Amino acid sequence: MTGPGRRRLGILAAAIAAVALPAGAATYTVTVAPSGSFTFSPSSQTINVGDTVQWVWGLGVHSSTSGALCIADGKWDSTLISNPQTFSVTFTQAGTFPYYCTLHCFFGMTGEIIVQEPTATPTPTVTATPTTTTLPTGTSTPSPLPATATPLRPGVIPTLSPSALALFAVALAAAALLLVRRS
Repeated sequence: MTGPGRRRLGILAAAIAAVALPAGAATYTVTVAPSGSFTFSPSSQTINVGDTVQWVWGLGVHSSTSGALCIADGKWDSTLISNPQTFSVTFTQAGTFPYYCTLHCFFGMTGEIIVQEPTATPTPTVTATPTTTTLPTGTSTPSPLPATATPLRPGVIPTLSPSALALFAVALAAAALLLVRRS
């Protein structure tokens, strides 16, 4: 393609990008289960209204499901998927949005997105990508769970919070009781 044709193509691409993305909108990446750990990295992400979060799957089968205390609130749900899938949500209102993996929530696989009103000069480095889900408007719920998940290192044994450990113990006791009654 020659000079004028290439220039027109560049202008067309810039015009499409300007229409497709709101001014100043950014996309942030959260890695799901990096290196196979039961974590989101980062576990807490602060963004502006109009920005997008894209979850990129690492290892295993996981979900990004909105809600707190391992209870879905219906704002978004990627369903259970695995690498090399991605899932995106554009946030249209300010608030704190907790989320978790439906399979591994009780192992502490939780996170939160903190959405604030945009500042005059955004500073993050961003990449633009298409979104697959838009967060509906409504009231947001504050996150009762702090995002405490940390990536696992080789030789480190993961620990559960006391409440997660208690729920796990109750589930094991119920399963044992069912097995005893069957035999």
